[in-house]
Amino acid sequence: MIDAIKNIDSGIVISTRIEHNKLLSKYGNKNLITIAQEHTYHNENEKYIKDLVESCKNIDYFMPVSQMLTDFYKKYFEGTKTNCVFIPHSLDYIPREVSALESKKIISQTLTAVFSLTKESLINSLKSNEKDKKELSK
Repeated sequence: MIDAIKNIDSGIVISTRIEHNKLLSKYGNKNLITIAQEHTYHNENEKYIKDLVESCKNIDYFMPVSQMLTDFYKKYFEGTKTNCVFIPHSLDYIPREVSALESKKIISQTLTAVFSLTKESLINSLKSNEKDKKELSK
């Protein structure tokens, strides 16, 4: 995963897990726009909150899934590189008119690591994760 992150030379990368935030913070190219999303309620777990905030130290935008979580986390990112912002993840209503989007140029890029869980690839994936964990602990 580290090599994959190092090889992304431009664009936008969205991370949805603390461990991926850490890798993106440490190995992401400076030309990237990096976004960390948060979908989990912290349950007042100080360790989780601390780990999450620290994982975003070199992330451009932190985007919690709700306004409530955004309001909660904003104070943790004051004075840092990371902007804590809320963007709704769903429509508040369904429009009556639908665009065919034929006259617009729309570019959507999603980075997703997909592993085929054959026996060999599962073993290789686990070995790679262990290597990444050792690298992160340095």
